[in-house]
Amino acid sequence: MTLPSIAQDPLEPVASVATSGLPSPLDAVADMRAAARWTAAAVGAVGATLIAGVPLTALGRIENTGDAVAIAIGLAIAMVGVAWAIWHISEALTPPVTSLATYHRRETAGLRNLAATDPSALFGQFGDLESLRDALRMRRRAVAALEAAVARNPTREILVHGLEDARVNLAVVQQTSQRLLALMHAWQVRAQLRRARVHAVLGMLVVTVGVAIFLSATPEPPPEPAKSAAPSAVAVCCLHNGAELKGRWT
Repeated sequence: MTLPSIAQDPLEPVASVATSGLPSPLDAVADMRAAARWTAAAVGAVGATLIAGVPLTALGRIENTGDAVAIAIGLAIAMVGVAWAIWHISEALTPPVTSLATYHRRETAGLRNLAATDPSALFGQFGDLESLRDALRMRRRAVAALEAAVARNPTREILVHGLEDARVNLAVVQQTSQRLLALMHAWQVRAQLRRARVHAVLGMLVVTVGVAIFLSATPEPPPEPAKSAAPSAVAVCCLHNGAELKGRWT
């Protein structure tokens, strides 16, 4: 008698247990990463616009070392601001590693507050994380022991039915663990996106400071020479011995 092996990964969907019909928290991860990509594109566009507005032609009018150093510092600060913002936004696009130990991290503090008021929302019938871990560990051992027993005595129906019941019990724990892992993963991405937005604003402020330093150190363009007025023609009319004379002088 050949028995299918039980899935050991708590992230693997369990087909034998009916789902609650609620959407998975992982459905929101794609939307949050799309928002991070749009934020990175917007930050890059704003930074490029600010830097492109810098009059680079004024570099040829630099006359002293102090202005040159200030201009270099301003450009460096502006570029660092753009790189800083994009770096932190890209962190929100990096998939975080999620395990049951993630529950105790700073990013999931909101989940712990939720569990304090409604433990069943996260852990179901198990109550807390430690009970969920213990149940997962014990039921895996029970399934492994019954699989070994059935392999030695494949004709004993009581062992076969006991193995089926043990697998169903393990599937319940796996589904609860899977749901908790998905929720913690989405919560981590949410925290990353929030931090990325803050760093995007700070990065743009840094870019603005860099551009301001550059402009303050840029020498003013020389004044244009005043244009002299073009001479105008004057018409003169006079009489000489009774005859009218006309002429134009400039």
